[in-house]
Amino acid sequence: MKSVLVIVAVAVLLPSCMKEELPAPRAPRGDARSTQLCMGAGYANQLWFDLSSGTVVSENVRTTWDLAFESAPTGWRVLLNGSRLMTLWPLGAVDIASRMIRWASTMAPHRCREPSSG
Repeated sequence: MKSVLVIVAVAVLLPSCMKEELPAPRAPRGDARSTQLCMGAGYANQLWFDLSSGTVVSENVRTTWDLAFESAPTGWRVLLNGSRLMTLWPLGAVDIASRMIRWASTMAPHRCREPSSG
């Protein structure tokens, strides 16, 4: 058992750069800004931060949405809320209208109960 640990330690600690290998030069530091944001207890909020202005442009509770739809001059997108563990699968071309009709035909009529008095 000790020999296995020694072999693992040697394999981890000994690798290094080759002698003919030159270290990569460091990139010059640019203008850095640091900002602290409060996301609520347990990271309950999602913040939308504008890097150019350094301000929060929008904030919402992370559990208030599942899907988001965006339509912009450059195109459209459907976004999933990853904080709710939303996922998707590629299904190929799907005729949504026929699926909605099939889904609606399986639904039982919705009946509301009258509120009880008393």
